[in-house]
Amino acid sequence: IQLVKLAGPIFFVLIGKILCYLGMTLRATDFGLTELACHNIMMRIFTFFATFGDSLSQASQTFLPRVLVKNKTNNSDVTTTTANNNNNNSKGSNNNKKNTNGGLIQLTKRLAILSAAVGLLDWSASNFVVHRFGTYFTEEASILALMKQHSFFMSLSLFVYPFIMLFEGAIIATRDLGFLVGTYALTMGILFGQLWFGTNSFGGVWRAIFCFQALRTVQFGFRFVSKTLRGNSEEEKKKKAININGMQVDKVSTNGA
Repeated sequence: IQLVKLAGPIFFVLIGKILCYLGMTLRATDFGLTELACHNIMMRIFTFFATFGDSLSQASQTFLPRVLVKNKTNNSDVTTTTANNNNNNSKGSNNNKKNTNGGLIQLTKRLAILSAAVGLLDWSASNFVVHRFGTYFTEEASILALMKQHSFFMSLSLFVYPFIMLFEGAIIATRDLGFLVGTYALTMGILFGQLWFGTNSFGGVWRAIFCFQALRTVQFGFRFVSKTLRGNSEEEKKKKAININGMQVDKVSTNGA
């Protein structure tokens, strides 16, 4: 049952991604064979460089649970030691306070820097491939011209893609799968609406792809910050309040003696 609860939402997400990219390809067919050929080449370039961004999801799923479990363990230890009301518990709690949420923030910073580096690499490399090595994919001048004309949104989508994978991996790691499924359902609806009702040229297809990526970045990033980072900060505040109360009890007991 636990496996089904985990695999079911992930299966929906994977199918949703396939349908989104399939919808983009179907929409590109409405603008002619040249546009469709250009779209297929650009999608190949996009998916090749996107694999580097996928590694951020795996990194987030691997390292984030370990930090979160460590935070909860330290918080439990601090609460237990505070209940003993001895002078040593305040020192231990201060040390734990520095080591709990700080580890999560430090991990987030490192993964964010890595995401930015991968995004910049994908952005520059994909642009370079389109403008310098387009003839390796086709010798049709019209297709090459279309690729160069619309490569901006492809490269921009590749820049934000590692951040999407970082935040998506964090959501999967925290088992916030209901939000993940609901978000993809909403995003798919917006994307299909934009493709069929807000796109009147081939360039609009790749603008829709970028909007699809940007929307997911905002949604997943906001969820990660509000639930994971701020959630752990709230636990830190509660822990600090418990520690202060414990120290006050110690002082009252000492004065009474």
